[in-house]
Amino acid sequence: MADVWILTNGSGEGKDAWKSGVKAVILPNHKIIAKTAGTKELLEAQIEEVHEFYHAAGHSGKIPSEQLFEYLEGLHQNMYHIGFVVPVEEAREYIKLSGGL
Repeated sequence: MADVWILTNGSGEGKDAWKSGVKAVILPNHKIIAKTAGTKELLEAQIEEVHEFYHAAGHSGKIPSEQLFEYLEGLHQNMYHIGFVVPVEEAREYIKLSGGL
């Protein structure tokens, strides 16, 4: 199974600093779990945009998760709105411990 993509504005120290500000999780089936409707709408629009590029390049169906996550990471490379790809097990454990999104 592919990893998940996590949108965060987390800050802090250490390898788990991203967990402090998780805003949304995108699963390999492109399902979005978000804290706010606005974040979900933003990500849905961005996923739709990448699908349009993917289909314009002559592909059919859904873009593979790995390519989708690469695209999203490229859109979110700034210090306040960063996306990370993490192992699905790590994301599940964090969501469970944090009380979910």
